[in-house]
Amino acid sequence: MIKGQGIIADDLLIGNEKLLTAHKILLTDSQTQSLREVEEKGMSIVLVAKAGQLKLIYGIADEIRPEVKKALTALRRNGMKKMVMLTGDNEVTARNVAKELGIDEVHANLLPEDKARIVSEFKSSGHKLAFIGDGINDSPSLALADIG
Repeated sequence: MIKGQGIIADDLLIGNEKLLTAHKILLTDSQTQSLREVEEKGMSIVLVAKAGQLKLIYGIADEIRPEVKKALTALRRNGMKKMVMLTGDNEVTARNVAKELGIDEVHANLLPEDKARIVSEFKSSGHKLAFIGDGINDSPSLALADIG
């Protein structure tokens, strides 16, 4: 496993564009266009390459649970001044989700240490911070937040 990129097993690579680039796997113009089309739909991309060639472009879209928008609306109604999304998802996906949920600021394509750095920056500028995470990779940021 390569943090923030994907996994490698023999001549099989499964991950993101960074992984393929790092292994000098070039995409054709047609493949690049297909990848961008999937991204523009707000999906996270998983690429599969074998023997040095891209074989599959797979788009994954998370469904936003209905209660999330209600919860964020309640937080804002109760004084939450600014909502910021820190995500490992691509920029287009992150912006689509943020728009749907009314989130003020988006930071995308982040590794766990990037999220923790941004949380630290917010805290050092005097902000009180609540952090909601959905995985073990969010542990550093959860630990840094005032409310996690």
